[in-house]
Amino acid sequence: MKVINHEYYVSLEVAKLLKEAGFDWECRGYFDGIEFHPNGSVECTNYNSNTCKYLKAPTLDVAQRWLREVKGIYIGIVAIENKRAVTNSDGWTFHYEYGKPIFDCDIQNERCETISTLDDSFDIYEEAQESGIKKALEMILKKGE
Repeated sequence: MKVINHEYYVSLEVAKLLKEAGFDWECRGYFDGIEFHPNGSVECTNYNSNTCKYLKAPTLDVAQRWLREVKGIYIGIVAIENKRAVTNSDGWTFHYEYGKPIFDCDIQNERCETISTLDDSFDIYEEAQESGIKKALEMILKKGE
């Protein structure tokens, strides 16, 4: 995850998963090899081909919106209290589900593909957001959607 002017961009790893999943929206951030560039444009005749060396790097919000609007996957970021009994600190976690969010997602609900555990808790909201995006993309690619 990269932070530029208070905007959070996906990491190189998530940018690779987005490309593989078919992400093709316009965005200003991109990776050229492993270096991140926050302001530019990707010039490839066929971005999704293996010959294009650039990886589009959207903000986390744009990637999350693409998953929702294009793939029908809603990622919810949830505040949790006392995520670590030892430190007594609060944090963030995530879940994702298909279709319109139902907001009471639990482990028995068939629409919830994955529920994170307390092992998947984060101190920063955007860390939970990127992790949720990454897990949703991995699930899409595993299923071959």
